[in-house]
Amino acid sequence: WVQEDQVTIAMSPVVYVGVMATSHDDGVITTAVFDNVALTPTVPPVPDTTPPTVPQNVVATATGTTTVSVSWTASTDGDSGVGGYRVFRDGGFLANVSTTSFDDSGLIPNTSYVYTVLAYDTATPANESAQSATAPVTTDPEVFVNVPDIVNQPQASAEGSLTAAGLSAGTITTSNSDTVPAGNVISQNPAAGASVLQGSTVDLVVSAGVAPIWQHQDIGAVAAAGSLTDVSGTLTMEASGADIWGTRDEFHFAYQTLNGDGEIVARLDSLGATHNWAKAGVMMRESLNDNSAHAMMIVSAANGADLQYRRTTGGRTEPSRSSDGVTTAPAWVRLVREGDVLTGYVSADGVNWVQEDQVTIAMSPVLYIGVMATSHDDGVITTAVFDNVSVVP
Repeated sequence: WVQEDQVTIAMSPVVYVGVMATSHDDGVITTAVFDNVALTPTVPPVPDTTPPTVPQNVVATATGTTTVSVSWTASTDGDSGVGGYRVFRDGGFLANVSTTSFDDSGLIPNTSYVYTVLAYDTATPANESAQSATAPVTTDPEVFVNVPDIVNQPQASAEGSLTAAGLSAGTITTSNSDTVPAGNVISQNPAAGASVLQGSTVDLVVSAGVAPIWQHQDIGAVAAAGSLTDVSGTLTMEASGADIWGTRDEFHFAYQTLNGDGEIVARLDSLGATHNWAKAGVMMRESLNDNSAHAMMIVSAANGADLQYRRTTGGRTEPSRSSDGVTTAPAWVRLVREGDVLTGYVSADGVNWVQEDQVTIAMSPVLYIGVMATSHDDGVITTAVFDNVSVVP
């Protein structure tokens, strides 16, 4: 059917309805032939007033000390169809759901509750069934366990001991230790013997082994000698140097060697502002020559953080041109080597990292890796303080 048009006319309830013809030439007869004539009164729809069937087999099951899972058999509705379900706890409305289950939380341990469910259809207005039979449940009681002593255990064994006690490892951090072998637990929180809820977590500090011994030296023809002081892992570096730029570098470098892939992370606590482009950060370098290929994730005194690099020995150092322009010390910096790809990151907390940029540089398998600083004012000393420095092969 193609709709021709429509019009609104107020007429009496009873009208004359039929077929008609006119010749439009009065006195001259036209002939119209009709077939399939049908008169169909419109019957108003009967409203849906029948509710769905009541949900059956409602079961409430405690899933912990503060959680309950409620499930039931689906209702049926032969008219407009089931629209959903309303869940009640102790007579009070909880939620509308479209499925035949609901997970309740925030309850009190070892406490009894009663759940009911009703179904509603898609009619307007919706029809509701009666509430279901009640489903009683009692949440699990709190169970306290003693924390096992896992200090000096290898990390995997320590986590196994926690699991056996009904606990799990929480936050795991690493720290250097002269007495605890690498990979073993230095300390735990809560301490051994503490009574805690079953399912709680225990934070671990795992040994990274003996603190590294940093070698350090000036790179390039600096006008004032730099230095390094290591006090319990806090590295205080004094550095001069014109810059790490162009085809020749002048800076102070504290380093180890890295064979293959790995990363270095450090927190730059502070940096002396001898120049807007005074900078400090983490570096991977092919050699200790002043024209070596390298990549460094730096924080400058006034121009933000940037990944900078020299792709070839004797080439020019370039910025990645992704400098954020705003990062200043204190800030975390991180440089990762994966094959020939070096990626620089910055972070405000050492947990949530933002990738600054990455570059592909073909360097030898063994690199010099460490922290660096340059004053960008040759002969004038800047001081950079690093902590939380770690090299991870």
